Amino acid sequence: IHQRELRVHFGVFGNANYTLAGPSSSFPSENAFALGQTDLYITGQVGDHVSFLGEDVIEFSGQDPAIDTERIWVGYTFNDHLQIRAGRDHTSIGYWNRTFHHGAHLQTTIDRPFFLDFEDGGGVIPAHTIGIFAGGSFELGGSLLKYEANIGNGESIGLQGDGAGGVAGAILNLNPKGDNNTDKCFVGRLVFKPEAGGGLALGVSGTWNRFDVIPDADVAGDPLVFSGLGQIILEGEVIYTSENFEFLAEGYNFLDAVAGMPTQGSNNNTGFYAQAAFQAAPDVKPYIRVENLYLDGTDPFFRALLQHNKSVYLAGIKLDIVPVISSLKFEARSINEGGNLSTELASAWGFGF
Repeated sequence: IHQRELRVHFGVFGNANYTLAGPSSSFPSENAFALGQTDLYITGQVGDHVSFLGEDVIEFSGQDPAIDTERIWVGYTFNDHLQIRAGRDHTSIGYWNRTFHHGAHLQTTIDRPFFLDFEDGGGVIPAHTIGIFAGGSFELGGSLLKYEANIGNGESIGLQGDGAGGVAGAILNLNPKGDNNTDKCFVGRLVFKPEAGGGLALGVSGTWNRFDVIPDADVAGDPLVFSGLGQIILEGEVIYTSENFEFLAEGYNFLDAVAGMPTQGSNNNTGFYAQAAFQAAPDVKPYIRVENLYLDGTDPFFRALLQHNKSVYLAGIKLDIVPVISSLKFEARSINEGGNLSTELASAWGFGF
């Protein structure tokens, strides 16, 4: 390859956090510094058509650091109407999951909405897909229509034992080395911008997946174990971003009662968030957000993930130390999880190069 045809960029994101937390009746009962994810990535472009991305994240599991490959794909761009990728990428569901990746410095808030967190962080959506991606856009007069689609390995639920026959934790498994069944995950997303260069975007997306629970040996007989639950996720979004204002809202409906599947769940599971921010000064951006997950307590999918009804109300401010490069964020959060009230005061110093 001629040297002038290959363009490569290396980058890194990271953040350091400090949080005060505890039950609202005895706040604060905890205070701690913490390292966020250290995100190392490389992007490359060969000529006008071939591109690639690799992203590895260093994070802590208990006391020991671990390196996770979060995204790795190779793509071919035919034109604005069609790009194909193969590998591991963020699933084409929702605005947040497709816009904000593992560099938390780039988002306004410290954290993602809790139910949209990554699979190993307690999220309930398939945030990544291992398979094939297709996407592109079409101009419609002065408007723009964008589409994205994935087909890939389905995810499964892993139950982690406590060594005494009980369940200590649960996680969505990506199945990176192969699918645990013959069903595949299908995802599609459409985004319409009434003005191609404007800040308003309206989107819808949906997924189909089949979930099996794959437990550790010592919890194989646990009542949470099931096989063959079909899930359809329907999502809608209203997004407006401009130089001075940001409004993000997404709603999710989890349909777990799919006809013909061996395990039946409930269609009465919903999640949403709404976030607003204002650029009060060139380097000062206050924001608020509400996020909620409402669950049918009988649903096997959410019971296996050890999830409960949860609401979070937060307000904060983002201060740009060096625009684009480094920021300070301060947040106050009120959390209601299954009727238990808690409070958090959080801060993060992030960077990206």
